[in-house]
Amino acid sequence: MPSALPSPPLWVSRPTPGEDFSPACDSTPAPGSEPLILVVEDDPALRGGLCEFLKDYGFRAVGASNGLHALAQLESLGRPDLIILDLMMPVMNGWDFHARLKADASLRSVPVLILSSYAKRESQAGPQDVDAALPKPVPMDDLLEFVRRLTVRMNH
Repeated sequence: MPSALPSPPLWVSRPTPGEDFSPACDSTPAPGSEPLILVVEDDPALRGGLCEFLKDYGFRAVGASNGLHALAQLESLGRPDLIILDLMMPVMNGWDFHARLKADASLRSVPVLILSSYAKRESQAGPQDVDAALPKPVPMDDLLEFVRRLTVRMNH
């Protein structure tokens, strides 16, 4: 496991137009004892970077490009240990995905970490029954602290 956080993260910039960017996190991870995190983010560079970052710290990470894709991932993966959720996405946004998640008795207790520009501190812009909310851009050490705290709580 790495001892220091990447600084600055290389994945912050968007791919150039026409660049083929296929982040590794969009494939199904091998089963293991590491906590499974579903990263629901429409920006492919950010989604890929978050998944790679989480993998570097011992998590299994799978990406979804929007809420509808996340629902399909949940069907194939089963119950994750944590969902990192953007709010503003095409096809199905984070609010609608969150409502569907909470309506499912088998998934409603999965911790949700909102990671969105709309998750400004002391804002009422996101779903209110989430476990944590961090604004973009987020310092990676803050993100890692929340991810560790939420996955430890889920697994105990």
